[in-house]
Amino acid sequence: QGIVHQEDLVQFEVFFAEGIVNATQLVPVSAIMNPSFVTISRFSLLNEVIKSMAENKSYRLLVAEHGRIYGLISAMDILRKMNKTSVSSYESIML
Repeated sequence: QGIVHQEDLVQFEVFFAEGIVNATQLVPVSAIMNPSFVTISRFSLLNEVIKSMAENKSYRLLVAEHGRIYGLISAMDILRKMNKTSVSSYESIML
């Protein structure tokens, strides 16, 4: 199990550009995926998500429960939501 981030693809492109990986070589996803990822429950509160991102130094968290993936939440998703939320609502979220 693992996840492929944009950074993983960028690194692969660097390997390709430097000739480390041949253009005709078939490369399985497992060769570039990151086997470590952080998951959160789909019922996690926003402040818990932000705390988990900070503690794990991750801008994205996999939303999963009992082996089922429900989605991915990113710091950008949170910023977009906060931009649409009033200041009083934001303050209540962060407490």
